[in-house]
Amino acid sequence: MTTLTIASDPADAEAVEAVENHHAQMYGELTLLVANLANAADGGDATSARNRLVAWARESLVPHALAEEKTLYPAARELTEGRLL
Repeated sequence: MTTLTIASDPADAEAVEAVENHHAQMYGELTLLVANLANAADGGDATSARNRLVAWARESLVPHALAEEKTLYPAARELTEGRLL
């Protein structure tokens, strides 16, 4: 899928790219952690893999989501396109 992002200036474009890169990194980490958990479950001992996934969610995912809710969603609500947020 190709995404077209229109930025008002170079700083906005860099910010969008940084957010997209960070989300891609988080997606990769989550994918790896879930795969490790699935593989460990097949082998019979999934406790360690589960603990790593839960720790990542608490330390990375939840703080990230809270920061987005605090900063991005209020700004998006000001736009017609983001009003549902």
